[in-house]
Amino acid sequence: MFEDNFYKNYLDLRSDKVANVRLEFAKSLLDIKPYLDSKSAINTELIESISLLKSDPNKEVAEATDHTDFELLKSRKKILQVLAEKEEKCLMRKKKLEEREVLEIEEKKKRMEEDD
Repeated sequence: MFEDNFYKNYLDLRSDKVANVRLEFAKSLLDIKPYLDSKSAINTELIESISLLKSDPNKEVAEATDHTDFELLKSRKKILQVLAEKEEKCLMRKKKLEEREVLEIEEKKKRMEEDD
């Protein structure tokens, strides 16, 4: 919905002639970009926007964009770390389930042998 109704107008803010509008656009990327990361074309445009605004003639806009870029990278790093931890837990559970399955099969074989 956002992409269909608001995205183009939102993206146009990056090149607004008023520096404060560009500044607020740069700050808003902290909230907006994570939700659009999975959409590759949009993500590419937003990355290009960050690159563009990092060299904005207005010092405040450039600094705010640098800060936004840093915070987005930091946030992404945290997310990747959490995902890696969850994947590790998942693999450990899988291993335990496989071990349990082997034990259950062995127990079943023993019971079948005892019944014979």
